[in-house]
Amino acid sequence: MGATGALVLMVFALVAVSSSSLRANHHRENEMEEQDQELLRSVDLVGSSRDEVAAPACTFEECYGSNCNWQLAPYTCLFMNGGPHGGCSPTPWVVPETCTQQCDLSGCDDQEPPANVKSCDVPCDDAEWCNAVGERLCGSAAPFQCTVGSAAFGCSDDKYTWTFKTSIPTCSACCNADKCA
Repeated sequence: MGATGALVLMVFALVAVSSSSLRANHHRENEMEEQDQELLRSVDLVGSSRDEVAAPACTFEECYGSNCNWQLAPYTCLFMNGGPHGGCSPTPWVVPETCTQQCDLSGCDDQEPPANVKSCDVPCDDAEWCNAVGERLCGSAAPFQCTVGSAAFGCSDDKYTWTFKTSIPTCSACCNADKCA
């Protein structure tokens, strides 16, 4: 056998060994992928029906204290292992693996604020606001006006916009511009 024949045999042997090695690697990858899928099926942390507990409706304070989107991720985790958590989820949390206390924010839009909640439905101070601001007062279509903060002079038709629905730096004081004398 000449040098060319030996070279052809070496290439053929190398291809056979590489092909065998690739098949073995592919087989190992398939086994690992199946193991990963089995692990994922056994550890379903969000939305699992086995330990899913119906979340109670959130209170008024919980509704406005949460940063969760009420429509997209209405389930908020209030506590995990006794401490505040604050996570958001589109499905109820698995109790107790992922959250020990949760509530459902989906009904927050329908809640009426408690009677003791501050609103902007108070007269504006004539000397400091009504007389000084003049033409910048809100009209009757949106009479609730922010008077202090980055939203100062902002108008709303909702008497709560500038109170619990807005951060203090945004608006820390407001009034009803329709109640200017």
